[in-house]
Amino acid sequence: MLRAWLLLTSCGLCALSGCGGGGGGSGTPAQTTTRLAVADIEFAAAATTADLTVSLAELPAPAPVLLQVAIELPTALVIAPGDSLQPAQAMPTLQGQATGNRFVVICGDDQTAAGQPLIGGQLFRLQLALTTPRQPGVHTVRVTELLAARSDGSPAAATTTPTIANVTVR
Repeated sequence: MLRAWLLLTSCGLCALSGCGGGGGGSGTPAQTTTRLAVADIEFAAAATTADLTVSLAELPAPAPVLLQVAIELPTALVIAPGDSLQPAQAMPTLQGQATGNRFVVICGDDQTAAGQPLIGGQLFRLQLALTTPRQPGVHTVRVTELLAARSDGSPAAATTTPTIANVTVR
C-alpha cells in the first residue's frame, strides 16, 4: 500500500507543479485522459441503502495501474456501515477512508512490480445510506480529485472535471 500512496502523491505533486502538461500549438492530437462515470441513483420509498457505481469511461494508453478519487457526499447521505466498498473488477488494491463528507478511494494494483493496468468498465461500488431524518428530493454526489498513476510511477492524464451523480430520494 505504501507504493500506492507514493505513486499517487507523486502524481499529485507533479500535477501541482505543472509537469507533464501539454503546451499546445504543436499540432499533435490531444492525449486521451482517464475519465470516470457514475450512474444516477434512486432510493425508493422504503429503501435505506443504494450503491454508487464508479466506472472507467475512458483510459489513456498506456492505461494507469492505480487511481485515487474523492467522493463528496451531501448531508442527506452517508457511507453505509459494514463492508460498503466492493470491487466490480479484479484488482488487488481497493481501500477507502472517510473524512467528513468525503470518502477517498484508492484502487488498482500496487502489489506487483509491473502493476496490472486497469480496464474500462465498472471499477467499484460504494454502498450509501440515508441520514435520519430522511430528506426526500434530488441530491448531488460529486466524484472529484481524480489522480492516476502508471506502473512506472509517472502520472497518467486524468480529467479534473468533477463527475456528478444525481441521487433521488423518494
